[in-house]
Amino acid sequence: MRYELIRKEPEGTWSVWDGHQGAPAEFEGRPAEGLSLEEAQDIHALLESADMKRRLYRGHIA
Repeated sequence: MRYELIRKEPEGTWSVWDGHQGAPAEFEGRPAEGLSLEEAQDIHALLESADMKRRLYRGHIA
C-alpha cells in the first residue's frame, strides 16, 4: 500500500503519509495532517482506492 496512517504525538492528531513521496499525502491541495482519526481513515481509504485504480488502469497490478 502506498499510504499509511501516522499518529502525531503529543497532539493526538493523525496524518496520512505518502510512502512514494516521503511526505504527508496531498488531499484537495493541502497536506493531509492534523486530522481526527475518522478524517484520516476516510482520506486514507479514498487515496488508496484512487491509487489502486490508477495502477490497474496502467497495468501495474496483475
